[in-house]
Amino acid sequence: MKKKDKRRIRGYKDSPIPTSSMDKEDFPFSSLSSCTDRKGTKIILSNTQIHVPKYEFPISSQRSLAEIRSEGWEIFTPALLYLYGGFNDQMLLDFLVNYGKEVKFYYKKFSQPLFEGFDLCGDRDWNHALWFLDKDNWQYFVTFVTSLFISSQADRSLWHFQPETVFIIDPLASSSSSDSSTLITEVKKEIVFSFQFFGNRYRLYFHQEDENNPLPYLVMGPPLPEDVQRAELLFSKSKLFEDHQQ
Repeated sequence: MKKKDKRRIRGYKDSPIPTSSMDKEDFPFSSLSSCTDRKGTKIILSNTQIHVPKYEFPISSQRSLAEIRSEGWEIFTPALLYLYGGFNDQMLLDFLVNYGKEVKFYYKKFSQPLFEGFDLCGDRDWNHALWFLDKDNWQYFVTFVTSLFISSQADRSLWHFQPETVFIIDPLASSSSSDSSTLITEVKKEIVFSFQFFGNRYRLYFHQEDENNPLPYLVMGPPLPEDVQRAELLFSKSKLFEDHQQ
């Protein structure tokens, strides 16, 4: 893809995302109470919607994300789903009901940023947070998320998600050592999962090959032809149905 074909996304206001309400309890590591999107529409972050509990991940002696993964956990960020994809805890509850097993979602907010692109009206907590799900349940969750097709009749938008791997600076393994005159910083990277957004108007994904920026950052690129065609087919059928009803 040519450089001019993609645009960097720094946060919620930079993206033409579908306007929706968000539940403050969906992301317990954030203290934000309200937000205004790029069109000036106020987004209320309330505690009144369906809420699936999340638990803070207990980190004790683990010295790297790789060590946590070896203990049977998959590590990911659902930030793109929640901030840009219209995903919410109602959908998370649908997954739990359909799956039929007890599943707990864990999170951990780190002091250093791990991503760029998840600013929510000045609140950058999503850039610092990772979620953890045991590997036995991870693939079922991925299957559920990738089965979702979300549409907005108002602007004739249709989108879906696919997982992607992202290299981040390991907040546990990156360590410093020093002698009397020199400070040496060792930076280690680890793979985590995110989700790409595929829509008929644009797609969102992480850019990771930037020598000037060690953090993966979110970019917007043109849609894939098959996503444009899928939406055209869907909304043409919808129009036919509406015309028939009139």
